[in-house]
Amino acid sequence: MDISNASYQYNSDGKLVKSMRVQDDSVLASLEFNYDEEGRLESYVNFIEDDYDDNYYKSVFTYTQDAIYTSSFTKKDIDDEYIENPETYKYVFSEKGDLVYYEANGPYYSDNDNNTVISTYDDNSNKISVNQFGNVEYVYIYTEYFNPEAFIYDATFGKEVYNLLGGETNAFATRETSKNVLQSVNDILKPEEEYKIEATIDEETNVATKITYEDGYQNQVIVNEFILE
Repeated sequence: MDISNASYQYNSDGKLVKSMRVQDDSVLASLEFNYDEEGRLESYVNFIEDDYDDNYYKSVFTYTQDAIYTSSFTKKDIDDEYIENPETYKYVFSEKGDLVYYEANGPYYSDNDNNTVISTYDDNSNKISVNQFGNVEYVYIYTEYFNPEAFIYDATFGKEVYNLLGGETNAFATRETSKNVLQSVNDILKPEEEYKIEATIDEETNVATKITYEDGYQNQVIVNEFILE
């Protein structure tokens, strides 16, 4: 089993400015955040040690009255110049911070007639379905139990920032934002893929103390354990 440690740094406003994951004294990954004068996420740099692809990925955000637009840049080494990517993205959020419209544009998406990702939510802001590029792909069902990870991510990032960091991109994305513990995830386009969720619940508080997510497609198991104080 590989074990790594994560650390987080915040500014005087309580906003996350840097996170870092270290294993055996080596930095595996890091995120650095910059904010504008209004406290909105202005840019972030994602570093992942990679022998084959670019190590540094930078996103820059532009805010309008109705939407947020992003452009991205990459480079291999820290001393290299950033190269702008051809893809751009558009996000629209509800007043509660839920993502209600997402559009990706660029060479990867140019053949699609529908470049949108539209999510729906229940009264607790839990995502219940995702329509990606004209197809309903993921459908989520929840238990009545509370998910500690959502409160951690909300306090650390805020839901809007989390989605700007790419929170729409996989079946278990809602494990970090849903207030309730997932019961099941159904991939409508790939019904043969199996997603399993198991949770251990503290009976006095109805809060999960351990949640296991098994992704049958990526052959990945994620186990989150929580200490309630």
